Amino acid sequence: MRRGQVIAMFILFGVMFLFLIGFFVALKSMSRGENIERMASLATGTSSFQSHVEQCLRQEVLAAVDRYGVLSGQEEYIARHVQSALPGCIDLRVYEQAGWDISAGVPKASVQLSPEVLAVDVEYPLSGRGPSGEFSLDQFEFSLPRASSAELRFNSDGQLPDDVSIPSSDGDAELILPKGASITDSSGSPVRELSLRVLERDFNGLDNPLVVGMVAYEVQPDARFSSPVTLKVQYRDEDVPRGVDERSLTLGHWDTSRGIWRSRPTEVDTRKNTLTARFSHFSPVAPVMRCRAAATEVEYYVFPMRHFPLFEQACGTATECAAAKFTADSLNNYFETGFVADLIPVRDLPLLPGADEPDGYVPPTPKPLLQ
Repeated sequence: MRRGQVIAMFILFGVMFLFLIGFFVALKSMSRGENIERMASLATGTSSFQSHVEQCLRQEVLAAVDRYGVLSGQEEYIARHVQSALPGCIDLRVYEQAGWDISAGVPKASVQLSPEVLAVDVEYPLSGRGPSGEFSLDQFEFSLPRASSAELRFNSDGQLPDDVSIPSSDGDAELILPKGASITDSSGSPVRELSLRVLERDFNGLDNPLVVGMVAYEVQPDARFSSPVTLKVQYRDEDVPRGVDERSLTLGHWDTSRGIWRSRPTEVDTRKNTLTARFSHFSPVAPVMRCRAAATEVEYYVFPMRHFPLFEQACGTATECAAAKFTADSLNNYFETGFVADLIPVRDLPLLPGADEPDGYVPPTPKPLLQ
């Protein structure tokens, strides 16, 4: 090989080496939510840039739902979160470093919340020049359905031929229907479509302070399952109040007939932040607190006001009942400092095998809130 060819090869290898260094430095400098997919979008033009903005909008709406829920009256908080977080997610610096010339205005979001959908519209002027030429964008939107559905097909025996998974629209829950299960309504007819719905935290007109997080879930329509189905729900560390061991969290269901929350045996994965429980029949379900890890009692939380319903958990073989006592500070500071009930032992009562509550124990009836 001639000397000139050798020099040319070294130059080529040097250029390739510098390119790779620059590529990995760019990847390393990316913030949360940025990855190789974004680097690919830089090379494919305006349509991919718009898609990236829309993905960031979706990400921040879901983050706002985690933080504020789908409660009526929270629309302004959701809008403020989107307006504040959207520019950071998009991170125009990455595009500018790749040679784009972008001018950005200030995002302004509006939120509409209905029983069926959370709709977010954002006015965000973005214009400039990219690999595909000049562009101008200013309107973006994202709609989050409150329910996600799956059509059910059964074999000749009226059973599911395969497992069926129904993820919630907010991405934080998953309903798993097992192969071989029969799913029927109250009249015994097969259910052809099943939905997993995101509920407001106060869906029952109560504040539900023992619910961890801002939403609950409900399966619709009302159905019976021949085999237990699995519900997996993800929780956030920041939603677990101080002083509460996350290993003690459970999935609880709302007992409409008694007006109480009741816990289910729950598998807690503290690494993935998931709670998993099995159900044969559904009412609204949410992460709830608290039975202490390895506890062996039934704990009754009694709230002497309308907005704080009785709460009941079966932690194991119960020998003790307890009532919850609240001070004005613990109630007033709930949203700022986290909620922890003070337990007061009531009396020892035996829990008979298979019983839902100690023999002879009648939970106190919550008193109406003074008007």
